[in-house]
Amino acid sequence: MRTEYQTTHKHPLWNKWQPLRTRVHPTEKKGDHPAPLLYATMPKPERRRAVMITSYEAMITQIRLYRAARSGYIPEQVSIAELYDHVFGDISGTVSKTQMGYMVVSSLLYEPRKLINRKSIGKPTMSYLFYTNLDLQYGLEWMICTWLWKFLNETVAPGTVSGPEDMAEELDVLAGADAKTLQEQYEEPLTGWEMTEPNWDQLTFGFTERLPPMGWKPQIQERGPKPRDLSKL
Repeated sequence: MRTEYQTTHKHPLWNKWQPLRTRVHPTEKKGDHPAPLLYATMPKPERRRAVMITSYEAMITQIRLYRAARSGYIPEQVSIAELYDHVFGDISGTVSKTQMGYMVVSSLLYEPRKLINRKSIGKPTMSYLFYTNLDLQYGLEWMICTWLWKFLNETVAPGTVSGPEDMAEELDVLAGADAKTLQEQYEEPLTGWEMTEPNWDQLTFGFTERLPPMGWKPQIQERGPKPRDLSKL
């Protein structure tokens, strides 16, 4: 059965509204090859029931992180605490650091959380390490494109979004909006707008991640050795 996200036309993503993005970086390289872009385009199977994408808090988190990523502010390795304070310091009562973490981790095909323990930093610091400057931006788009088309069509801009080309333009508008426009056209209207969380198993059935070329596959995170029983030593 088709849903409002899918059509009979061949489309490599489960969401017909989402713009298609490249899987290789336009300028960065890994060795002699273009750097692969390791962003997610759908929820991870093990997290589909654990993370909400369309709650008010989640939507605000996504658009603020997206604007920061598009602005070029977020470096490829950044302190989690500093990123949170910069992007959400004024609404810390609405968006938690944990909520930010859910959205970041759900955007990527790899684990971005890394502990930095160097004298130059000053103290052990939890950070996000992004493989490229585009991974977070493109990874956030699958979440934003789940609801933004519907939000715009039902509230501030009826009939604006009819396909992925329109959605790409709206993402540019969102990224470039000033603080006043962000509040008046996105954040304030979102407080009175609701969307039921999609059935991810149904929507993504039969779809797989469009992996980068050159045979890249996600690395399996293997567990370390079994811890010793110190009571028997």
